[in-house]
Amino acid sequence: MLTWWTDLCDFTLLSNTKVNIHNLCLSVMRFKNYIDDRKQVSILVCLLPIRWKALQGALNTYKADLAAALEVHSFNRDVDDINDRINEKAVLLSSEELGKDLEAVQSLQRQQEAIERDMTALQNTLEVMHWT
Repeated sequence: MLTWWTDLCDFTLLSNTKVNIHNLCLSVMRFKNYIDDRKQVSILVCLLPIRWKALQGALNTYKADLAAALEVHSFNRDVDDINDRINEKAVLLSSEELGKDLEAVQSLQRQQEAIERDMTALQNTLEVMHWT
């Protein structure tokens, strides 16, 4: 672009006024670099809002992904909790004990009713989870 200045610099190095011309050439080259730097800065300034919007979009996507992951983990935690409760109830129901007297039978009936209430609550919870 400014090759004639470079040629002039090379030529004037041989002359008596080489210091002044050389300084002038250096100043021109610095100015050329300054113009190039200003162009780069101008381009970067123009790109800044675009890059900022892209970053905001990426952050929003990341936030949505985190919310989805939280929902999945919460669901898995709830399923594990319900499975544990079902297994506890299954152990209680697998008992072969029938009771030896009236009090034992009534106690077993109360336990059976409590288990049925808990199982109904678990069923309602599962239905809510199924439809959400």
